[in-house]
Parts: sequence; C-alpha cells; structure tokens
Amino acid sequence: MPHASHLLSRCETQAVRYLILPLLLTAIVAGCSDRSHTVAPTSTAAAAAVSPKPPFLPTSAPPGSVARFPCPKHPYSQLDFESCSGRRILALNSRINKQIRVIWLRLGEAVGRRFFVTAERAWKIYVRNACTSESRSWVTPASPHQYVGGTIAPLNYVECQEALTTAHLHALTATAKALAPH
Repeated sequence: MPHASHLLSRCETQAVRYLILPLLLTAIVAGCSDRSHTVAPTSTAAAAAVSPKPPFLPTSAPPGSVARFPCPKHPYSQLDFESCSGRRILALNSRINKQIRVIWLRLGEAVGRRFFVTAERAWKIYVRNACTSESRSWVTPASPHQYVGGTIAPLNYVECQEALTTAHLHALTATAKALAPH
C-alpha cells in the first residue's frame, strides 16, 4: 500500500499541513487543560474575585540593555542598529499601551479582560519564540558563548521583534476600533 504522502501532490500536502497544524495545536492545548485551569472563570462572581491587571509593556530599557545606548542620527555599527531598534520597540510599546488602555476600558468585565490578558501573554511568548528561531539567536551547547546565528543574531532578533510589535500595534488598533461603541 502506498504511503499517504504519495497520494497527494506536493501543493496539496503543504495546504493540508497549513490547515491541520493549527487545528492540531488547538486540540493539544485544549486536551492538556482540565476544568480547574480554564482561561476565564465561568461565573461573573468568580471573575469579580480575580480582577486582572492591564498587560502593559515596558516603555523604558532595563539596566544592561542596548536600548540604553544613544541612537545616533546615522547608525554605523551593529550596536548602533541594535540600540536604535530597541528604542523604537520601546516607543512602539508606549503606543501599544495606549491601545491596551482603550481596549481595557471597552472590555469592562473581568471575564473579557482575563481573555485579553491571556492573549497578550501568549503574544509575548510568540514573539520571543518566533524571533529566537528566525534569528537563530540561541546558544549552541558545543560553543556556550556563541549564537547559532552568529554575531548578527542579536540584531536579527530585535529587527524581528520590531516588525512583530508593529504588526501587533495595528492589530490592537483594529481591536480597539471593533470594540468601540456604535
């Protein structure tokens, strides 16, 4: 009997992968959770007891961050580019926080806010993992002081982070608009 992958064309196989993978991931996540770990409480009384805080992003660079270095008018070195990108991310975070405030007020109830907080946490994890894999900015066990992606990996990471943060700002702006009173 032929293998299943031989029955489909290459394009059909790719399409099936892109359609089935999100469904499988959703099923796995749903199957791994039990009722005691639901995302949001099922009653409004329980929701009121656990009022979440808005998921604001940092708007200032932590100690030791390259974003604390000045961003020159004409960046020249890799450090300059990383610093400028880091500063742009912090500025984007400030704009995102404004959208979060708007969304937070428009959601109103604790249940909706909990879903929003969960989504924002998942977004942060997604950015970290997507940019780490895209930039190859993990350390190899064979050389614990070197990135797999080489010395350019940190710059590739912040550029990826900046692009995803910009897209997230647009998504939150659309969400705020969709939640606006009619």
